[in-house]
Amino acid sequence: MLLKTVSVVSLVASSALAHMTFIHPCARYSPDSWCPNPPAGEDVDWDMTTSIGSEGQAVSPICKHTKPYDSPVATWTPGTTQNIEFSDGNGHQGGHCQFSISYDGGQTFVVLSETLKHCFYNGPSDTDTPSVLSFNVPLPANLPGTDHAVFAWTWVNASGNREFYMNCADIAITGPAGSYTGKKMTILNYPGYPVIPEFLDDYTTGLSYYTNATQVTVTGSGYSGSGNSGSNTSSTTKSTSIKSSATSTTKATSSAPTSGSCNASSNGAYTCVDSGASGAYHICNNGTMLSASCPAGTVCKQSSSSIYCDFA
Repeated sequence: MLLKTVSVVSLVASSALAHMTFIHPCARYSPDSWCPNPPAGEDVDWDMTTSIGSEGQAVSPICKHTKPYDSPVATWTPGTTQNIEFSDGNGHQGGHCQFSISYDGGQTFVVLSETLKHCFYNGPSDTDTPSVLSFNVPLPANLPGTDHAVFAWTWVNASGNREFYMNCADIAITGPAGSYTGKKMTILNYPGYPVIPEFLDDYTTGLSYYTNATQVTVTGSGYSGSGNSGSNTSSTTKSTSIKSSATSTTKATSSAPTSGSCNASSNGAYTCVDSGASGAYHICNNGTMLSASCPAGTVCKQSSSSIYCDFA
C-alpha cells in the first residue's frame, strides 16, 4: 500500500505553467512517487522544471542539486541505448539540448548525445506545447564503468527569458575501468558563460558554442554490477506530496491498485477520475494504476497530463 500525503500548499506544476524536466531516470530530489527520497537533510524539489540560470544570473548551482542520492537510481550498460522521458510542459518553441555524463561528481561533463535547434519538437514551431517527450541516448561501447556517474540533461530555450535548464540523475555504469573522450558540455545564460538572445526563428542562434566545443576526457574506475537498461534500481514507492491551490488542511490518503490503462507510454501520468466533480485521481506507476484523492472539500482538475486540487 502506498501512503500518499496530500499537502495543501500551492498549485501543482501543471503543463500549463511548468517548463521541462525528465522523469525517467529519476532526477535528483524528484517528487515523483517512483523515485527515492532525497538524501538526509534535503527536501523534495517541487520546482523541478525551473531553470538554473537566467539572463546570465545563477538561480541554482550546476546540476540544480549538488548532493547525490545515496545509491544510483539506475544501472546502465555501455553499448545500449537509454530512453530518457520528459514530463509535459512549456517547450519554449525548442532550443538546444544535450545529454551528458560526469565521472567526477559533476565537475566535468562529456556529451553523449545532443538535439540542437528543435529540442522537444520535430522542427521549427511557433507553439510552446512540445511534441517530443522521449529521447534515445546511445551509450558509447567504450564508456568506462563506475558505481556513481552523474547523468545530465541541459537545455537552452529558443523563446522567452534567456535561461539555462539542467537536471541530473545518479547512475551506475557497468564495465571495466577506462577513459572516454568527447565533446565538453555547453553552458550558456549562466554566470561566467555567454548569454545568447532569443532565437526569433533563427535556430542557428548560439549553435557555434556547441559545434566548437572543446574535447574533454572522463575516467572511470570500473564497476561489476549488472545493467538493468535504465530501470530504477529500487522498486520502492516513496511517500510524497501533491500540491493544491486550495488553502485548507493536510490529509493523508491511501493508494491501492485499480483498473485502467497503465503502460510504458503513460508511466508517471496523473489522471482525474472525474475532473472538476470529484477529488479522486489515478497515478500510473510502473505498470500499476494507483488511486488517490485530493483533500476534503477540493476536487481534482485536469491540466493536460498533470492535475491539481482546487475548490469546486
